Amino acid sequence: MPALLSSDLDGCDPHLFAAKRVPAWGCVLVWGLLLSGCDRPQPAAPKAPAVRAAHETSDVAITVPIADAEPESLKPFNDTISLDFTGGLVVEEETTNGPGGDEVDETDGEPRPVPPKLPEEQPAVAYEFREIHDPDGIGKFYMGREIAHVMGYVAANWLERPEREKEEGTSKLVKALDLKPGMVVGDIGAGSGVLTLPMAGRVGPKGKVIAVDVQQEMLDLLSVKLRARRIRNVELVLGNEKSPELPAESLDLALMVDVYHEFAYPYEMMRALSKAMKPGGRVVFVEFRMEDPKVFIKLVHKMTEEQVKLEIGQPEFRLKWKETIGTLPWQHLIVFEKQGADGDTTSVDPSPPKEARP
Repeated sequence: MPALLSSDLDGCDPHLFAAKRVPAWGCVLVWGLLLSGCDRPQPAAPKAPAVRAAHETSDVAITVPIADAEPESLKPFNDTISLDFTGGLVVEEETTNGPGGDEVDETDGEPRPVPPKLPEEQPAVAYEFREIHDPDGIGKFYMGREIAHVMGYVAANWLERPEREKEEGTSKLVKALDLKPGMVVGDIGAGSGVLTLPMAGRVGPKGKVIAVDVQQEMLDLLSVKLRARRIRNVELVLGNEKSPELPAESLDLALMVDVYHEFAYPYEMMRALSKAMKPGGRVVFVEFRMEDPKVFIKLVHKMTEEQVKLEIGQPEFRLKWKETIGTLPWQHLIVFEKQGADGDTTSVDPSPPKEARP
């Protein structure tokens, strides 16, 4: 009797047999089992997962089946593997839908409403990727500017260098912010807290500084300083590449010192930060002056005043340029003000109320 191959088993589940020979003495038994099983409907094979790659500035996703996936390893539900531009691989569970598109509760089979998915905000100007670029940049461009690599926490000592006061005038910077007692200030990209600590002193116990960073290690370094100095009006927040993770209309002032040019998603970050500003709140950018060749900083870590105004002046941010302060040795200090929905910039006085006289 000829050998039995999986190609001969038309109509049966192809996952039951591999393409290998069956001994002759077992063929009759095998055929009997197959004939008894082919009359009955076979369970549908699980749908293979798919790799979905979508350009971050496009709303079109391309789904490609994984041809070599082993059926035994697949889940009973339809999974999707999403590959994003950060290099991460995320498995998204797809729900089982009942009649009318309602999600079926697996516990009792009753349909429940599925909340609609909100469209993700896309930048008005697309990001561009170039193979030939500055080695100090990430090869990603936004409005003609290449985005720089983030300075890692292992280089935190550079933030603490003794000559920083002479080069950057950090004490002049804090004074120029005109902070008042009771203010809520966001130190976005706080790092090791070189500016967080003096700002906490200026806003006083009734105020607060929210130190935001995308590196937990930086926040840990700052936490050690806060405990050693018993500073209690600083809150530490771990943000992400697209958001500082702050409540709406919570800040009187947001400060970014040598930080904005490193944002991997500047549009998304500024959209989120602008929502965190109170009407009349100020957003302050401190960036090394690209216009000045005497500022010996790598090019991708410098910005022109014109470029800052171009990127931040997009109408959806509702941030209006207020002034550029030229008192710092190497850097621009560029101030924007948050506009209300109707263009109003009136903000609540952060100063604590005075006691009424009898």
